[in-house]
Amino acid sequence: MNHRAIKTVVYFLLGLAAAVSLIQGVRNALRASADLQWTDVVLLRHHQDPYEVYLSGDPKHQLMQWQIPNYLHEMYVVELPLAWVSFPTAERIWVAVNLLLLAASLAMLVRIYGLRRNQTLLYIALVLCSTGFRNTLGLGQQSFFALFCFVVSLRAISPFRRSLGLGGLYAKYSFAPAVVGYLLARREFRISPAFSAAPRRRLRHPACVRGRTTPLASA
Repeated sequence: MNHRAIKTVVYFLLGLAAAVSLIQGVRNALRASADLQWTDVVLLRHHQDPYEVYLSGDPKHQLMQWQIPNYLHEMYVVELPLAWVSFPTAERIWVAVNLLLLAASLAMLVRIYGLRRNQTLLYIALVLCSTGFRNTLGLGQQSFFALFCFVVSLRAISPFRRSLGLGGLYAKYSFAPAVVGYLLARREFRISPAFSAAPRRRLRHPACVRGRTTPLASA
């Protein structure tokens, strides 16, 4: 078997594995998106603070067992439109949003690194084959949103726009410490202070609270 034939077989197997992984991830997501913060945004829609409900012991059982509000409030504002649909519909919408965010992130990364066609296909296949992709999609996590914000910050030129993109990473709290370390290692001292100051900015969302300030509506 020559080199070209081996290459074709490898690409075929990777493509098949990527398709199986994608289908399984979507099936898992539609069956139970455990990390999708749907009940939290439903509470926000009804002008209730999900943090306060959880800390009070959730006496009315308004929160799903696995949907503990442990994200920064900006994530609930991003997901707020999901509060107007049922949970199964929200799962479908979030799957589509996650796939679009991943596709946009991969497209930007391909341009940033100038990958050729074969390299791009290999890169996409490896991403789709990964357990990380399948679990993130299947559990309805927010990692693709954080990845998109990070890649946008890589494409941005001005420090302000980069800081704005990086600020979105606070929606996924496990990303922020690693990114701060990355910025400091690259001596991005102009960006790091703006990035680290984001949680201290007061954020108000009149559409959520209709004219009154709640603990969730201000940081």
